[in-house]
Amino acid sequence: MLFLGERDVEALLDDELAMTTSDEAFVLAAGGGVRARSALRVPGRYGALLLASAHDGAGLSVKSNIHVHPAGGGPRRSESLLSLWSLETGEVEALIAARIFNDWRTAGGLAAGARRLVRGAPARLVVFGTGKIAGPTARAFAHAFPSLERITIAGRTARKADLFAARLSGDSAFAGREVVGVGPDAARRAVAEASVIVTVTSASEPVVFGEDVPSGSLVILAGANRPDAREADDALIRRAEIYCDTVENVFEKAGDLGRARDSGALGADIAIRPVGAAPGERAPADSSAPWAPDIVVFKSIGLGEQDLLLARALVRRAVARGTGLWIDAETGVHQQLSAARGLDAKGETSHTPSDVPTEAP
Repeated sequence: MLFLGERDVEALLDDELAMTTSDEAFVLAAGGGVRARSALRVPGRYGALLLASAHDGAGLSVKSNIHVHPAGGGPRRSESLLSLWSLETGEVEALIAARIFNDWRTAGGLAAGARRLVRGAPARLVVFGTGKIAGPTARAFAHAFPSLERITIAGRTARKADLFAARLSGDSAFAGREVVGVGPDAARRAVAEASVIVTVTSASEPVVFGEDVPSGSLVILAGANRPDAREADDALIRRAEIYCDTVENVFEKAGDLGRARDSGALGADIAIRPVGAAPGERAPADSSAPWAPDIVVFKSIGLGEQDLLLARALVRRAVARGTGLWIDAETGVHQQLSAARGLDAKGETSHTPSDVPTEAP
C-alpha cells in the first residue's frame, strides 16, 4: 500500500493534471458513471463529509473530510484523507493525505469546466473570495488561459483583497499579468469588464448581479453549496444557459438554482445540462430565439469521480517517480517507495520486490 503525505502530494500535483482528470470525470459523470455520495453532519464545532466514487477500471475512492473549531479557540482546522481501492483484488492500494489534494482538485475542476464553456480567449478574470480555494483557482485559470491579462480578486474589504492579490503577484504563475484586489463596490465595476467571473465564497446572499455581467461572459458559481445560500441573483440566472458538474439532486444542494426556481426566475422548461456534455467550443447565442440566454453559468458542486481519477493519476505518477512510503498492510513494514523499488540516484530500478508496483496499479 502506498502512502502519500501532504508534501508528496504537493510535489506531484500540477494544474494540468488536475484539469485533465476533472474533465475526464465530467465526461464520465455525463455518461452515467457509477456515483455514491453521503454527508455526515455533526452539530456544534464539528463537521464531516464522506465522498465515495467507483468505476470499472479505475477502482474505488473514499474520501473523509473533517472540519473542527478547536474548543480552546483559534482558526478552524480542516483535514482530509483519501483511500484508493482495487475493485479487482479488494485491496487498498493507497492512502493519500488530501488537504492540498482537495484544493487542486476543486480549482482544476473549475478551470476544466471553463475550458469547455468559455467563448473566445478571455482577457479579464474576476475571482470572488479570499479563502483557501481562491488562490489555487486563480492559478489554475492563469494556466488554462494564457490570454488572461488582468485578474481581479474581490473581497469583503478592499484591504483584505489587496493583501491577497499582493501575495499572488509574487507567484511566478502570474508573471506578466496584472493582479489587483478590490472591495465590493469596485468588484461590480470589474465584473462589467470581465470575460470570466468565478465565485468561491461562503456568502449566503448574492455577490454577483445580472445587471453587471456583460453579454458573452462565463460565470462559475462554486461556493455556498447549501440549499439556503446563493452567490448570484435572479437577474443573472434569468439570462443564463446553465451547466452543472452533475444534474443529480442539484436543486437540493445548490441554492443558486433552487432559490431561483422557487422565485420563478428559473423556469421548469429551462434545461440544466451536465458540463461533461458541453461541446467544448461555444458559439454566440442566437438572439432571435424566443428565450435567448446571453451568458453561460457553470454551477459546480464537485464530483466523487474527480477524486477517483485524480487519485489514480497521482498514484501512477508517484510510482513512476518513486515518491511516497510503501507500507505492507499485513505486517506494517514500511520504507520509502524509491528504496522499495530499488531506485538508484538516477531514478532507475535495480531491483523490485514482488509486492511493490512498478507501474500504475
